[in-house]
Amino acid sequence: TKVESALGQLANLHDTEVYKGLRETMDPKNDIKAVRKHQKSSLKKLSALAPSLLDTTAPLWKCVGLTTINRALVPYLIEHTSGSGRFAATAEVLISYITSVFPDMLRSSSAELFEVTALQVADVAAIEERLVLMVKFAKAIPNSVPRSVELENQLAAFVRTGTLRQAKYAAYLVTQMDGAQALCAALTGDVVDNLDNRHLERRAPSFAALSRFAQYAPSAFLTYSGRVSQFLVQSVLLAGPLDNAEETEEAEEWVSRDALGEAGVSRVYAVKILANWLLGLERHLLTREIVQLVLGTLRQLVRNGGAMQAGAGSAHEQQHLLLTAAGCMLKLAGLAHFEKMLNTADVLSLGLVVQNPCFEVRSA
Repeated sequence: TKVESALGQLANLHDTEVYKGLRETMDPKNDIKAVRKHQKSSLKKLSALAPSLLDTTAPLWKCVGLTTINRALVPYLIEHTSGSGRFAATAEVLISYITSVFPDMLRSSSAELFEVTALQVADVAAIEERLVLMVKFAKAIPNSVPRSVELENQLAAFVRTGTLRQAKYAAYLVTQMDGAQALCAALTGDVVDNLDNRHLERRAPSFAALSRFAQYAPSAFLTYSGRVSQFLVQSVLLAGPLDNAEETEEAEEWVSRDALGEAGVSRVYAVKILANWLLGLERHLLTREIVQLVLGTLRQLVRNGGAMQAGAGSAHEQQHLLLTAAGCMLKLAGLAHFEKMLNTADVLSLGLVVQNPCFEVRSA
């Protein structure tokens, strides 16, 4: 096409100034003024070198800078995400975009992002969305979670008494704090001490938090790993229904995980805890017993369509357990020291998952 031909000619110019200008125009570290400056100077140089390319390539120079967000706006966007004003939703979208695509832009505003007061509002959904942003930032920029007594206490409270999403995200953030090993160990111990809590409303959040500690704070989890793994397999995955809820008519082919109820969600996170235990454990600490227990559980779930035994869980629950177990096996297969442990039968059973009658399962 005409554009492709022009880009080829642009590359063949081998002009350092033009090339540098294009790179600077696309650099997310530059604010809007710097981007416009590089666009103007580069187009001026291009007009002297190859004026015939201006009409074709000018739109390119303008478009590559459209994703640039003025760095000075970031603190104000963060401030708006904590409110309920008319710009809150827009600010939320922009900050989420920046966190995913240009996380470096948030470095100078990390104090505002991790402001504890934003986690103490009455709106549960707003708290969860702020935690999501914090997690995205922490994953994009390692060792970036600031440590303070106030933030530690708030995150610990979420792990102990928060909603499932609050507990899960808060647990991850604690593991990313420098020097917070003692807090990770204390919170892991608190969760483990309440594993057999019959209050189902707290079981799923506790399991969700523990799945994060198992992977990202393996030394804290290791102390309790034997007790936890046996409990999850024997008392959760192999047990009968965890509650006394009556079976409802399953007219729908698929329901979201949240619609499974506390018992179903708890079983899903039980599988995640076991798999994350292997993912987080250093290779020299792996034993044959650990690998056999976890891989054996995943294999049984995948080969039996998400059931550990006949009559264990609803059809919807089995779909989610199948999907979770298959996903965990694929994650393990991505690690060199686990790849050789998966056999032909595992490949065949995973192949059947992508042929599952349920669209959401086979296309996940």
